[in-house]
Amino acid sequence: MKNMKVLVVDAESKNRETIKKMLFEFNYSNVICCSNGFDAINISRLEKMDLIVMDLLPNEKLDGVETAKLISTNAPIIFISNTFSAEANEELNALKKVSFVMKPITQISLKNAIENALGLCK
Repeated sequence: MKNMKVLVVDAESKNRETIKKMLFEFNYSNVICCSNGFDAINISRLEKMDLIVMDLLPNEKLDGVETAKLISTNAPIIFISNTFSAEANEELNALKKVSFVMKPITQISLKNAIENALGLCK
């Protein structure tokens, strides 16, 4: 299970590196990072992702919700954000296979979100 491919999408390099480091500490070693929704869509067309961790607003032109709608995967998506509006929450709930983590991300919150997203919690 830890050989899964994980895609991390965040405009901020510091955030990508923090999440990647946490994933490595959880023994997920196959991690691909990108900074925007367009790259995430392209990567998902080339690589079968098992899990996606994505900022709700990865860039100004294509937000996380729109990216998730266009992405070619059945992988669960963990959205991260400073805030969740009622409108965004409604759209995200309609997507299915979605978990949420509020920033700042902690190891515990990310690990719990991964377990929930992958259906490992009993």
